[in-house]
Amino acid sequence: MKNVFAKRVLLSAGEGSVSRTISWVALLGIAFGVATALVTLSVIGGFQKIYEQSILGFNAHLVLLHDGSDDARTVLPLLDQLKVSNDDIAYWKRHKDFWSIMDMLGIDTNERMRKLAGAGVTGITPFIFREGLGVFNDGLGTVILKAVDPRAIHDLYPLRYHYFGNSTLDLPPQKGFIPVLLGKKMLERLSPDFGQANTSFKMIIPNAAVQNPSLKQLSQTVTVVGTFESGLYEFDSQFVLTGIDDLQVLFNEKIPYSGFELILDDPSKAPMMARTLQDMLPYSFQAIAWDELNEALFKAMQLEKRLFFVMMGIILLIASFNIIGVLVILSIKVFPQLSLLRALGACKKDVGRILARVGLFIGLGGFVVGAFIALILLEGLKYFHFIKLDPKIYFVETLPVTYSPVLWAAVFALCMVIVLGVSTLVATILNKKGSLVEGMRFV
Repeated sequence: MKNVFAKRVLLSAGEGSVSRTISWVALLGIAFGVATALVTLSVIGGFQKIYEQSILGFNAHLVLLHDGSDDARTVLPLLDQLKVSNDDIAYWKRHKDFWSIMDMLGIDTNERMRKLAGAGVTGITPFIFREGLGVFNDGLGTVILKAVDPRAIHDLYPLRYHYFGNSTLDLPPQKGFIPVLLGKKMLERLSPDFGQANTSFKMIIPNAAVQNPSLKQLSQTVTVVGTFESGLYEFDSQFVLTGIDDLQVLFNEKIPYSGFELILDDPSKAPMMARTLQDMLPYSFQAIAWDELNEALFKAMQLEKRLFFVMMGIILLIASFNIIGVLVILSIKVFPQLSLLRALGACKKDVGRILARVGLFIGLGGFVVGAFIALILLEGLKYFHFIKLDPKIYFVETLPVTYSPVLWAAVFALCMVIVLGVSTLVATILNKKGSLVEGMRFV
């Protein structure tokens, strides 16, 4: 009964031009506030998602950095103990959610799951880092040479690879022909005709084994056999991938490993396993989870997301103030009917709930319209890319977009709480100011 009467009160707003205008202003104000919140937070979520994908694509879930003071290979037997079988991986995925809840409550329900929480290595590969300068058409630029196992590169690093002709990175190394993969942006800078095979690339890389070296001695020439693309400009414009054996041939010496990269069955295990391994490994190793590699970036994005959520809440609160005018006008227009309901036995709370429902209907309509506007804008950003970014600053070329049901539900809940709070407050004030006798004069 209350909902039916509330709808009639809301429809009565259309009888006058002033009330109709104020009602639409209130609805559109909330709609634009909702649309702004959804678009802004979806874009921030898109940045966070593409950064995570790119970082996980170019780096393993867990990195063990070695300081070179001893033989890094001595820890391989220990790391092999943390490997899990395909059956263990399937078992973890089936029971992970329930076990996590029980573990959070302090209930130890599954010994096998507790053991799997501290293990989960599915792949191990050594790597070597070398920094230097690359010789480009427009001058010198920073390059980072990363040597990995070429046989496992596609499994460990899910990047977008493009090889020239029948070339591969897993070619027999020989003096004068060292195959490398360049980041796509780096190759574009190197050669305007990128995409052709056997493109040579000259690098200047420091070598501690050479005493008082000349620039010629530090200069190394490699052959580009393809490109990789991670999606982040920072990686695609600076990194060069090659095989570990190729790097040994390039420097004509046995170079110690810079560390190991570990692939886990579940990336969420990385922070916990990093702490566990740090206690188990020698002091010459440092265990770093994938999210720690760019900790400052992710913390800044989380802070930005929370800040924008608060700001969008303030915008919705300001937009909902238009409901005050709507309820004031409507309460004046339907005051005789409300007073008649009071005379028939309705209490003040019932009359207040009717007015509050009117504001809630406006808020609900505003959310629906705002969500529709946001959906159109997000789809346009996703498929037409009409907003371009400078990848040197933002690391990506277009605005990334992601849809999060949790985010949309949170915005909906925030919108309803604000609208209902404002409507209830105004309805309570109007209800207290009203007079039954004055209302009955118009009946």
